Amino acid sequence: MNRELSYYEFSQLSKEEQQELVMNSAEPIGSTKRRDVDFELFRLYDFYVEIVYNADRTKVVSLTSYLKSTH
Repeated sequence: MNRELSYYEFSQLSKEEQQELVMNSAEPIGSTKRRDVDFELFRLYDFYVEIVYNADRTKVVSLTSYLKSTH
């Protein structure tokens, strides 16, 4: 994909397409680990995406997108 997607367009993609786009195009912001899960936050275009992995990072537990706050 060459063009920037909106938050809505991103949310319409399959989880696999979302994950691929994040891994190839997003800017990593930070990560943390709690017990047996890893959390990683990315900036993609004008919104954020959080990916949660199992402890050995072999499986994505969840992928959630968030709009930037306007205040």
